[in-house]
Amino acid sequence: MIDFSPNLGFQFLLPGQAQKHITVNETLAVLDSVVHLSVVSATELEPLPGNEDGDRQIVPDGAIGAFAGQDGQLALRDSGSWQFLAPREGWRAWIEDTQSLHVFSAGAWRPAMTENINQLGINAAPDETNRLAVSSEAALFTHDGHDHRLKINRATSGDAACILFQTDFIGGAELGLSGVNGLSVRTSPDGTNWKTRLECPEEIAGVRVSAMHGGTISLDEDTSTNVPTPEVSGIFFLWSHSLSFPNLNHSAVFLFDVGPSLSLVPIYLGSGVSNCDTIALTGTTGDANRTSISVQTDEIQVESRRSGVATYRYAFLA
Repeated sequence: MIDFSPNLGFQFLLPGQAQKHITVNETLAVLDSVVHLSVVSATELEPLPGNEDGDRQIVPDGAIGAFAGQDGQLALRDSGSWQFLAPREGWRAWIEDTQSLHVFSAGAWRPAMTENINQLGINAAPDETNRLAVSSEAALFTHDGHDHRLKINRATSGDAACILFQTDFIGGAELGLSGVNGLSVRTSPDGTNWKTRLECPEEIAGVRVSAMHGGTISLDEDTSTNVPTPEVSGIFFLWSHSLSFPNLNHSAVFLFDVGPSLSLVPIYLGSGVSNCDTIALTGTTGDANRTSISVQTDEIQVESRRSGVATYRYAFLA
């Protein structure tokens, strides 16, 4: 028969043992110290001042004084002196001065909740794809005194950084960076086939709304640019933009077709605008001091032969 318990090393009572009460009292004293374990500190290198019987501390590495040589041990103050107990794998202790829960694992006391966990579920089951899962009527992210920003980071510009709205786990709408550098809003009837409803492309200073969008272009003297159209046909609006001198003579409205049958029909032409129909514009194709417009496949060309930098605003209805 063994004389001591395998886990805490309590001495068993033996037949005919004298002064059994001593053995029982020593066992009760250890149980009183380790059951529902709460320690005053796990970082103090020596006993805290004013300690009393019943106080417990976890001895950190590099301990000194009465704790010297007891690194990692559980220190128990009893009858005015310190006793030391070796913790076992899986013991848990509440640390009073830091208000944190620690567990003894792999030979050291560690925070029970680590800063780098693989998955977390709050009233829901996480998985390898959804490593954070929350099931709740609402979720709150609030400030800690000033601003609050929610960050969604992607690896490259070809990846997605989006908020996806679903019904019964089927995607219906998406807001964010969907494989491009500009913000977009997309919708889908089935979670598979998506249509872009609104986008803010990086290459233009404007917004595209499905078949309607606009932007700003600036042209040096004797230069031209190509403006992609949202559809093969529609209405194109162009006007000269300047806060100091909005020259309406360089404004126009056209019906356009940029499909197989290229066509550009003016609805309104300012006196400074030329309709070049399907002629490719190179920067010096049109007449001097004028704004020239033409159509090519899938795009409208704008040319400025005005002196200095000319800024235009444009819009499509398609």
